[in-house]
Amino acid sequence: MKSTIASAFIGLSLLFVNTTQAASLAPQWELTGFSQPESIYVSPEHQWIYVSNVNGQEPGFISKLSKDGVIEQLKWVGGLGMPTGMDMFGSDLYVVDKNQVHIINTETGSMTKSIKANGAVMLNDLTVTDKGQVFIGDIAAGKIYTLIDNELIVWLEDKNLPHPNGLLAQGNTLVVANMASKLAQQFEPEEYGSIYKINIADKSRQMINSSYRLGGLDGLTELNNSLVVSHFPAGEIYQITDKERTLLGTLDISAADISVDDNTDTLFVPFLLKNKVASYKIIND
Repeated sequence: MKSTIASAFIGLSLLFVNTTQAASLAPQWELTGFSQPESIYVSPEHQWIYVSNVNGQEPGFISKLSKDGVIEQLKWVGGLGMPTGMDMFGSDLYVVDKNQVHIINTETGSMTKSIKANGAVMLNDLTVTDKGQVFIGDIAAGKIYTLIDNELIVWLEDKNLPHPNGLLAQGNTLVVANMASKLAQQFEPEEYGSIYKINIADKSRQMINSSYRLGGLDGLTELNNSLVVSHFPAGEIYQITDKERTLLGTLDISAADISVDDNTDTLFVPFLLKNKVASYKIIND
């Protein structure tokens, strides 16, 4: 009965959610030559862009780009396993690599530490709070880890988040994009994932109604007072507020772990299956 009431409430809430296209994406530059680029990191406070390359069965690597679309160093850091999600704290770049997290000094390009998560199945995305707390999602096992005293421990396991993909720290809140109800190459609409806000202090969870069954969700970032998320299989990019979802644009398939420079309203997208990275100006009509 409780699940029936909850479903009815969500359905009623969605009646008040608008899907609009009041904004659009204007292409700026596009770069090819990558090898399964999964995640891109950019910050208004940092000069460079970093791209993680899964690189199939070969060693993975991190690329270093300029913000105007020049590859400074394709294999800036090499010898990795399957690098995916990234975030920065200070001058340290945190990189997820299968069942571990690497810490790379961006000033020297050297790896200073690697920390394994015992029992992890497939770590994917990572986010760091403004206080330096690290969260990592295990997309296959439905768990979220945190880093405490150089040890990765399970912080949250929630049946409503079976496949946590994109992670974003916002103050005392951890925002999680659940990819879908199952892992697959294609999803039915009823299997699409939603976005949740989790209170870091008490771990209470609340779904963002406008994100209900939005897509096969992957990258999650922020723009001013909104969220921006990618629908990986369809290449769709959405801007999300509590009451509205805006389709910014439909790009190539496999739009993965995106990033936004909110000083310039620029979106950066790695296309995992297209071996390219592109940037787009977010235009508010």
